[in-house]
Amino acid sequence: MNVEIHTRVRKSLCLFTLLRWGRVKCSQLLFFGLFFALFGPVSSGISQAESLAEPQKLATLVSTALGVEHSLVHFFLYAVIALPLLLVFSIWWLLRLRKRAQRLEAVVTEANLSRRELLRKNDLLTIEFCRRERLERELRANEERYRSYIEQAPIGIFVLRGNDEFALLNSALSQMTGYSKPELSTMKLAELFSSDTSKESATFFENIHQQDSSEKEITLRKKDGSVFISYIHAITLPGDSVMGFCMDITERKRAEEKIHHLAFFDALTALPNRRRLLDRLRQATPHGVQEHNLGALLMMDLDHFKNLNDTLGHDVGDRLLKQVGRRLMDCVRPDDTVSRVGGDEFVIILERLGKNVAAATRRADELVKKIQSAVSQLYPLTPGRPDYYITSSIGLTLFGDQDSSIDALLKKADVALYEAKKRGRNTYRFFSPEMQASIDDSTSLVDALRRALHNNEFTLYYQPQVNAVGRVVGAEALLRWTPPNADIISPLTFIAAAEESGLIVPIGEWVIVQGFRQLKRWQQYVETKDLKLSINVSADQFHQADFVAKIFNGIEQFDIDPTLITLELTESVVLQRVDQAIEKMLELKSRGISFSLDDFGTGYSSLSYLKLLPLDQVKIDSSFVRDISFDPDDAAIVRAILAMSDSLGLSVIAEGVETQVQREFLFDHGCLHYQGYLFGRPVPIENFSAHASHASK
Repeated sequence: MNVEIHTRVRKSLCLFTLLRWGRVKCSQLLFFGLFFALFGPVSSGISQAESLAEPQKLATLVSTALGVEHSLVHFFLYAVIALPLLLVFSIWWLLRLRKRAQRLEAVVTEANLSRRELLRKNDLLTIEFCRRERLERELRANEERYRSYIEQAPIGIFVLRGNDEFALLNSALSQMTGYSKPELSTMKLAELFSSDTSKESATFFENIHQQDSSEKEITLRKKDGSVFISYIHAITLPGDSVMGFCMDITERKRAEEKIHHLAFFDALTALPNRRRLLDRLRQATPHGVQEHNLGALLMMDLDHFKNLNDTLGHDVGDRLLKQVGRRLMDCVRPDDTVSRVGGDEFVIILERLGKNVAAATRRADELVKKIQSAVSQLYPLTPGRPDYYITSSIGLTLFGDQDSSIDALLKKADVALYEAKKRGRNTYRFFSPEMQASIDDSTSLVDALRRALHNNEFTLYYQPQVNAVGRVVGAEALLRWTPPNADIISPLTFIAAAEESGLIVPIGEWVIVQGFRQLKRWQQYVETKDLKLSINVSADQFHQADFVAKIFNGIEQFDIDPTLITLELTESVVLQRVDQAIEKMLELKSRGISFSLDDFGTGYSSLSYLKLLPLDQVKIDSSFVRDISFDPDDAAIVRAILAMSDSLGLSVIAEGVETQVQREFLFDHGCLHYQGYLFGRPVPIENFSAHASHASK
């Protein structure tokens, strides 16, 4: 066996003979060594132990076969034996390094991933930081802006801590209270409360914490001790704080009080006005019915108060009204009401006059007499001028015995007042059903007059005016009411109602237009072109601001000769507002219009006014002419009028001449113009034109 081994080894080692050594590459030698070391022992069927047991033999065989030194063979054999171990160790070490490299690669990969995630998160953090920095800047800017808003706000703004001390306040609150901001910062809100409302105000702020918000008008005290009314709107804040908004509403409250006073009180006398009066009546009338205690409603007018305004001026009239108001307040009881409802009209409510009509009437009568006596006392109005005297007319009615509407009570008092004026003024009247019936008739008449004016139911009648030889030189236009299917109504029936209702103005304007239209027709014919027309003008119509303008417009519209127009004025017309009347008369006379003083001698004025007025003619009233033939007083008056008119250069015409005796008396004493039934009755224009044409011939 050993021989076979040696043989096989020798054959194997023959490759490494010197002849071939140079040809074997190093890599082949290494491969051979590895192959021999790993598979040589196995292929020869010899165990590893056996081969190692005989190292010397193996070394000798190898060295002999190769022809090399024995030591080199030993080294080579040891290398071959160690090389597998080294190779295994190297493989293990490489595998270990590979695993470490893989782990390191995984760690690096994970680190790279973590780094990218960290970079991403860092970017997000940077963005968030920038966003928060921007928000912080905006928050600071907003805070500064809102602080500026609060500081510049026109209303007081404050924040209270839980102990009611000021945590924040603005300049408006400081200016409002008079305290500086440092002073207020050390104070509590309760120190600003007025002593009159401190308890109520403190309760208000204590209750705020129980509510989300609340508001109240509170009187606060300033540093100088004065007070002002504030409106405070408070809201609760987190942390037991309260934010308040404060406005000084003192001026607004004063304005509200002024508005209330203007709404319910008279600006001149400070007495209750009509609205306040109606409120008091609504309270007094049912109260009287419930208590079965009667009251009275008085309506009072000052007699001829308009004359005072016209002569002395409205400022003097206002001073009189103030004094009258004070005197009325002195006459009544504290529970009674004195009101001024307009102009010179006062209304008084007297309450609790008695349980029955007799007692209430007696007590009302006493109070009315007391009021009239106080009102009729002299009034010192203008320094250096005599005190003024004025009287009053009063109408009154009782209330409380039965339910009556406010309008009905006022109407009854007004009816009674009308009756007092009708009885001559400076008196008083209790309301009665008969008065109401008379007023109802008057109201019905006024309504009928309105319809008549609208439906053109009026017409003009003409009464001739003649000269000394009986020739028609003109006519007076006289108004007649001709309702359909009814008799003609004389102006004596409706003129008073027209004047009281104000309808006299449009009726008078209608008369002037119709008169001018008739003058135009007369001027178209030779027989009538020189006739003059007299037209009556009422006081209300004459004192209209546009009266003169309307006369001039009518003259231009109808193209008539103004010298043929005579306007008849009564003494009451020209003696009211004398200066204004003279001014208007002179303006009209500048166009050729004449003026005649109608019903002369029946008025209350002095005859000395005649020389002041630019008159052209005086008309003697028919009441003096009627009895002139047998009444020496009337005859003397007529002679005086004629003599005075002649001395003033005024022509005279007598109206109401019905007999030849009257005409002769007037002619003998210098009256050369006449008007009356002796010469012709008032007739429609159709009859008058024929009569005038015949008379002119």
